[in-house]
Amino acid sequence: MTYFKATIVSKYLSSKKYYMVRILITVCLLFSMALFSHCKKELGLNTAAISGMWELSQAQSSLLPPITYTPGNGNTYKFANNSYEKFENNVLVKSGNFILMEDSTAEETVGLVLPAGKYTTRIIFDDNITAEKTFLQIEGNNLIFISGYFPLDGGSNYSYQRIN
Repeated sequence: MTYFKATIVSKYLSSKKYYMVRILITVCLLFSMALFSHCKKELGLNTAAISGMWELSQAQSSLLPPITYTPGNGNTYKFANNSYEKFENNVLVKSGNFILMEDSTAEETVGLVLPAGKYTTRIIFDDNITAEKTFLQIEGNNLIFISGYFPLDGGSNYSYQRIN
């Protein structure tokens, strides 16, 4: 009889424990779903400012003097939503996707003293997060990309004009 009572009590406790664990898991899942459903984070920054067609107007490599390009040179970027197309001499040479991210490491990355609040946006092409960092600044109809490390003759600065 004692064995019988112990078995009944054991089954009762284990079934009660099972339901308690089940309720606890359900509550945790519901809490997690509620928490994450209200936390929606955008991937990257808004791309509206960069959207359009941009033509190369000036290029500088390392500390050499910049080269100025005439309008109609055919070296362009076309940005739309999160996709881009790069043309050289009016020939499509590359296309893919991009994201814009906030990144405040431009000064130490390129080795230049930059104006405060400038070049705080990084562009990442084709999800290549490990590629050399490229920073951009948009001022009116000017788009400027900087990358590399200028003190070691490895920096580059490309200026584009909007041509929409």
